[in-house]
Amino acid sequence: MNSENARSFFITGASGFLGASIVSALRKEFPAARMELLQHRRPLPKLADVRIVSTVTIAKGATVIHAAAATHASQKVYVESNVVFTLRVVQAACAARASHFVYISTAALGADCGSYGASKAEAEKIVRESGLPFTIIRPSEIYGGASNEGISKLISLVRRFPIAPYIPRTVLAPLYADDAIQAIVRAVTLSPQNKTYILAGPSVLSFREVVETIASTFGERVLLFPLPLFLSFLFATASDQVCRLKCAKNYDNSLAQEDLSFHPRSFREGLRTLSL
Repeated sequence: MNSENARSFFITGASGFLGASIVSALRKEFPAARMELLQHRRPLPKLADVRIVSTVTIAKGATVIHAAAATHASQKVYVESNVVFTLRVVQAACAARASHFVYISTAALGADCGSYGASKAEAEKIVRESGLPFTIIRPSEIYGGASNEGISKLISLVRRFPIAPYIPRTVLAPLYADDAIQAIVRAVTLSPQNKTYILAGPSVLSFREVVETIASTFGERVLLFPLPLFLSFLFATASDQVCRLKCAKNYDNSLAQEDLSFHPRSFREGLRTLSL
């Protein structure tokens, strides 16, 4: 895949864990590529041969990877960051005649998943209707790497405390970070076919099974207790976080397996990797 080293990338969201991981992987895959990162509120590290820009100005024919998003915020911020800003990036990509627009979406998609899910669904619609050659990626619950949210935060909690809560009637498909990044980079390197790929762990587990797997893998004895729904809302860091956890999600990653050689490791295998 290194035969296309001369290509150009414009990347948003590089200050976040997923965006930063994508940048790192692409720099290895395309060491001679022109790479521009959009500066957001959080500072970006200075990297050799990487240009940091403050405006959405995209080089002609570039591959655009739009990973920036608000994840734990108000409905107003979701609209501004996930919908309006996506439209702005898409318009700039159209003006630049971008060769490929890669949008990092979510498996927690749609109004049933709260304001966040609704905003991401609207952003996907903008991308699909843009006329740009596109690829949409919908990752499930990512853990590992430098991530310190979601399941990674739960892993830390289970390892530190003898008591752990779980939310009943909630299922997850934990996805190891390296498996997600590998598939995303693979999608970037392929010619865009206007497809949407779901990246999910190989097994759908109940929230309780997730906690039990963490505890058993690390040899921890943990007392589990169900967290009632009203208490779940009290512990949430955003008003729609519980809706996002409990909403129905599509975890069918068969298309990614076929096109992206996506074969994610099991949750237990991923956890064992973290302990090495």
